[in-house]
Amino acid sequence: RFTTGQNLFLSSSSSPNAISTNWKSAIQSWLDEGILFDFSEIDKFNGGGEAGHLTQMIWAASKYVGCGRAKFKIRGDPTYRIIYTCNYGP
Repeated sequence: RFTTGQNLFLSSSSSPNAISTNWKSAIQSWLDEGILFDFSEIDKFNGGGEAGHLTQMIWAASKYVGCGRAKFKIRGDPTYRIIYTCNYGP
């Protein structure tokens, strides 16, 4: 066994027809954290911070990636949701 990292992204809409699977938006939101990360400090980086989703994606030691999504609605709440997740392992 090994430790894993995880990224999550939640998409929501009040209409079931307006919400669709959109991996591009999920991944782009994680990549957009690049503006929060000082790449000149990468050798000193020890995890965490405001760019955690981005650094999880580019972590050099990660060899395994698994992604999935689930579409759901909470009873009594009119909102429809899709949650995207990617797990990363060394």
